Amino acid sequence: MEINEVALIECSNGKENIKFLAASNGSLENLSNEYVLPSENRLPVYDPENIFKTSTRFKIEDLSTDHSFFILRKIYQSFLTLVENREDDDFLQNISDLRDNNSFNPTLIIYGCTIKNDAGQNKTVAFIHEYTKNIFAENLKYFWGTKRKLSDTNVNEIEYKHIEDALVLPLKNPIAKIENYQGVVEGVTLTKTRLIAYQTFKLENALHLRKIEDSYATKKLNRFINDDEEKKYKITKRNISVIFGSTKEEQTRELSAITNIVLENDLLRQSFARFSANGTRTIQKIEVTDLQNLLKKLFEYVDDDTIDSEFESENIPVYDETKNELSVTTNSIPIFSAMLDNKIIQRLLSGEIEIPYYTSLEED
Repeated sequence: MEINEVALIECSNGKENIKFLAASNGSLENLSNEYVLPSENRLPVYDPENIFKTSTRFKIEDLSTDHSFFILRKIYQSFLTLVENREDDDFLQNISDLRDNNSFNPTLIIYGCTIKNDAGQNKTVAFIHEYTKNIFAENLKYFWGTKRKLSDTNVNEIEYKHIEDALVLPLKNPIAKIENYQGVVEGVTLTKTRLIAYQTFKLENALHLRKIEDSYATKKLNRFINDDEEKKYKITKRNISVIFGSTKEEQTRELSAITNIVLENDLLRQSFARFSANGTRTIQKIEVTDLQNLLKKLFEYVDDDTIDSEFESENIPVYDETKNELSVTTNSIPIFSAMLDNKIIQRLLSGEIEIPYYTSLEED
C-alpha cells in the first residue's frame, strides 16, 4: 500500500473544508511502511430495511443519495477533485493553525492510497480516521536516543527535544474506507461508491450525522403530508394517506409536535431518516386487510388483561377505511415508526408484538 496524500477535513452543516498536509515523498513512504491495514473478514452488508439498527461495522456496495452516509461520498469526491486541482490555499499553512479556538476545526483525517486489488491491479481508495484532540500535540518535550556516543564514554547520547506543534498521525484502526468503482446497471457502466465502516459510531460522530439525520427525518415526515400528490408518501398497495390532523391547521401543529418528539429520540429519528418509500418496503407491499389485521392485533394486545402492555390504545394509529387514511398523532408516532421497519412489521403481522421505542424505555 502507498499513501499518496494526507488531508484534514472539517465537516460542518453538511459542508466540508479540506486542507492537505504538505508531506514530503519520504514522509509519505515512511507512513505507508508503518500503516497497518484493517481486517475486512466477515463484514456484514448494510441492511437498509432494518432502520432501527445499525451494525457496529458494515459495508455498502452502492452508497446512494438517500443514505445518511452519502455525505461521505460528497467529501471523497471533493477530495479527489482537489488532488488534481489544488492550490497553495488548499494546504494547511501551519500546524499551529490547529490550536484550540482556531477557524479550522477538523473532524476527519483522510489518507489517499493506492492498493492492490484481488487481481493484483492498482486501485485508489481512501482510509478515514477520526481526528481527535490527541492528534495535535502542543509543546512536545522529550528525550530521544541517538547513535552518537557521549564524549569520553562508550554510551549512546540521549538528546532533549522541544517541538512547539506536532501531529501524531494514526497508523492503524481507521473508522472507514471508501472507493469508487465501475459497476454495470442494466447494461450501462456507472461509477459507484463502496463504503466500508469499521467503527460505525465513531464515523457517525465525526460526520456530525446527528444533524444530517435531523434534516433527513424532518424532510421524510413532511413528505407524508405533502400537498403534491406525486411527492407524498403513501402506504400499502391501496396507497393509504397518512394524516397528522383533520384540517390543514391541525396538520401543521401536529407535524411540529411530532417532529420534536422524533428528533429527541435516537430510534425514532433514525427510523424516519433512513426510511425510503420504495417498493421493497413491506409497508408498501401489504394489502389494506393486512394493515387492518395488524392494528386489530395491537388493540387486542392492549385489551388483554393477562398482558402487561407497555403502551395503550391511544398509542395505536387509527385507520379510516372510508377516507382511506391512517391517522397518526404524537401519541402513536412510535408505533407508526415501527411499522415502517421491514423486520418489525413482519413480526407484527405474525402476531409478535414488539415496538423498539417502548422496549428501549424499559431497558433504560
